[in-house]
Amino acid sequence: MPKHCPFPGLTIYGDDRHFSGSFEDDGKHAGHKLDACPFCGSNRLQLTNTHTPSYWVRCLKCRAEAHGDLPAGGGSAIPDERRALVLHLRAMRMAVRKWNKRVVDGEAQS
Repeated sequence: MPKHCPFPGLTIYGDDRHFSGSFEDDGKHAGHKLDACPFCGSNRLQLTNTHTPSYWVRCLKCRAEAHGDLPAGGGSAIPDERRALVLHLRAMRMAVRKWNKRVVDGEAQS
């Protein structure tokens, strides 16, 4: 059964010590600023996930992607709703940071 979540687009699901979530990007990327695609320059971007807290940013024009890391404890058996929310938010931030990271003359910029 879906649970209320204070972040637009994010729904936490589960019961009996097994929680997960899904995210529907409304174009506002849960309040995260996404830099334009480093390959094609498009701002048509989407923050997306699997039902585990694994997120990535995808360019809807050229299909470039940057995947965030799965946070520690973010497997398929998250024991409570609060922990699921925290892990999903952490995973979102990781994906956004990876997408926004740029390399200029061999040096990483963020």
